[in-house]
Amino acid sequence: MTESKITLNAQFFDDLWPLILDDNICDTKSTHKSQFFEPVNRFDFLWANNLLATKGYKDFRKAIEFRHFHEGVKADSDDEQGKDDISTIEYPGYVEYNGDSYQIEKFRWLHEWRKGVAADFANRTFPWYKAIPFYAKEIVITNDDIKKFHVPFEKSIFEKILDFKCKVMIIDAGKDVGINDFQRWLKFSAYIQIILIIRCKLLATYLEPLNIFKIIVIEENPDFSWHRQLTASLRNGHNYAVENELVKDFTTPIIFIFSSARGFCSCDSFRVIKKL
Repeated sequence: MTESKITLNAQFFDDLWPLILDDNICDTKSTHKSQFFEPVNRFDFLWANNLLATKGYKDFRKAIEFRHFHEGVKADSDDEQGKDDISTIEYPGYVEYNGDSYQIEKFRWLHEWRKGVAADFANRTFPWYKAIPFYAKEIVITNDDIKKFHVPFEKSIFEKILDFKCKVMIIDAGKDVGINDFQRWLKFSAYIQIILIIRCKLLATYLEPLNIFKIIVIEENPDFSWHRQLTASLRNGHNYAVENELVKDFTTPIIFIFSSARGFCSCDSFRVIKKL
């Protein structure tokens, strides 16, 4: 037996070899066909067809029920039957009177409430797709709220907020003001929007997770006088309040809280500011 010296080039493996593999009867590849049952012949039973349709089998649809009338039924009787069907429909909003005074009062209140909602919507100041600005919301004060401010300094601030109907409080916190000093301002957050002017980025990282203060970080210039520094803080806070619709305009009164001098570790002064 002579040894064959025929060599196979790359074209044989690219073109002919895949055809040989496809015709190989000893191919061991197989698919698992027992996972889903696909019947060859469709079932004649209606319930079986609906069952397969609900289970998601292809080529099966739920049966559609048609109403069939006998030929002996006249058209007049069909019209009368249709009228009877319409008369038995329960329309929404119809309530049968049963003589219950509590039920009558409930329906009367519901009717007045719907009239009030319709009137508020017709006379609305802001579009339905726009939230009501903070300055347009009313604040309800109770005796329990007043008792929270027992410290004279805090009580005087709260009284000025009520007298002038202030919506925004701007706090200028110097570099020496510690984080513990901000705890007393948390009680004011339920009645007024607080804008915090600070000069330390590390302090801002501690206060931002509270999601209570509107924080503005500025850089302090030691060459400026303290009066000039407070004026810059007030201007930045007021512009922020107007841009974010916390106040209507610059003529709205605001509370400005600050330290009397540079180097104080607490805010000990306040003023009610209104631009004429």
